[in-house]
Amino acid sequence: MTTEMSHVAQLAVFIRDTNDNFQLMEELLQVVPMQEKAGADEFLSHFVHPVNRLKLLMEKMVGFVNDGSLVSIVKNNGIVATLKTQ
Repeated sequence: MTTEMSHVAQLAVFIRDTNDNFQLMEELLQVVPMQEKAGADEFLSHFVHPVNRLKLLMEKMVGFVNDGSLVSIVKNNGIVATLKTQ
């Protein structure tokens, strides 16, 4: 038995919504193992796929939470900048 642990970056995609009675609901859509040097395009493809699968409207999205990583916040081509154009 070994105590060595490998570290795999993971992307967890959650959705938080309210129903007609304004009750808050939160659901984990998917957890995806990511490459160590994943770029904004890879992150976005893993985010957009479950959103499209559930037929959610991107224009109704009011927030995006991230860990502050560089790929998330780069001004012109990061995840946040790209989501603003969706």
